[in-house]
Amino acid sequence: MKGNINCILIDNRENIKFWRLDLRRIVFLCMITALVIIGCAKASDPTDTTTEGVLNEVTRIPLNGDAIGIDYSDNYIAVAEYDAGISIINRDTFERTWHTEIFGTEGSVFSLGRNRRINLVEELGFLLFTEEIEADSYRIVDINDIDTLRIVSSITGGTYAIRQIELYPYIDPNADEYFNYTGRGFFVNGFDISIVYFNSIDNQMYKDEDISWSYPARTYGAEQTDDYMFAAVGQRGIFVSDRYSYNNLTEFDTPGEALRIEVHGNYLYVACRQAGLYVYDVSDIYNPVEVYNYDTTGYAQNLDVNDNYCVLASGGGNLYVFDVSNPENIQFLERETSTGYTNNVKIDENNRVYVATRDEGLVIYDIKR
Repeated sequence: MKGNINCILIDNRENIKFWRLDLRRIVFLCMITALVIIGCAKASDPTDTTTEGVLNEVTRIPLNGDAIGIDYSDNYIAVAEYDAGISIINRDTFERTWHTEIFGTEGSVFSLGRNRRINLVEELGFLLFTEEIEADSYRIVDINDIDTLRIVSSITGGTYAIRQIELYPYIDPNADEYFNYTGRGFFVNGFDISIVYFNSIDNQMYKDEDISWSYPARTYGAEQTDDYMFAAVGQRGIFVSDRYSYNNLTEFDTPGEALRIEVHGNYLYVACRQAGLYVYDVSDIYNPVEVYNYDTTGYAQNLDVNDNYCVLASGGGNLYVFDVSNPENIQFLERETSTGYTNNVKIDENNRVYVATRDEGLVIYDIKR
């Protein structure tokens, strides 16, 4: 009986020994597998490093302030430098004219305050920008002589919440000797998107007090098409409204906060602050279909799109470039980290990219493929 017990104990010890060896092998193999998976994930994650890709740096133009707002026209690039005035840069020579003050109609001089939003309308000979000063203002400035900016019109009050300014040349079908609207556009301001007109006879900007698109939360960006007004309404996502009746037709949620949008063809591109880039097929506005998303590093806050590319400014995540020539098969191309903190970005019809940054001034790239 005693011998049988010893045999059983010996057998159990041997089983335990082999079981421990097998367990060690399993643990070891699991660790090796995990390391391989992690290594592969890091190697294939393009947000971890600057990817050698399609951007070819053209130039860097030092600025004096934090480049927040940016726009371009046929001949110029305009940059709002927040606490350091406005720069107007020649698109061909890159010569920069820096303005810290503007002139009134009677020789008065106004120092520029904190400038954030800017819209360059060279066809009408002026630019618009907002200021955060003691009394918030937006200014309309003549740029026919870029060495001396002169105020055309100015409105004070209620401009702090302006998130976007868009003005376009417009032919007034009812022009007369007192009114001739040569510009028409909109302001994204607070909970509303307001229609504005520029009257070339008295050089004044007018806000239509009777009509606007209104939303239940703060609105950050907008884009209009022939039939619709698309609005990025922060945590409420996207609203689509009738352009002419001003009625809200539908809404849909987006991950993160919807900050800026671009509509290109049947596709809506959204900078979703915490969630990166989201793209939707909105050919049926009542049934939008997500076709792509990419979670960028930093906060996605501004973007621009042309026929071939989408460029996105993601704050501390820097600059991102995507191939959108086939919106049903969008491709990530490059993350450029040498721009530092990236506030805003534009891309023109020739695939030239203008990047407004906090620390590197205005950085200009060409996309070459």
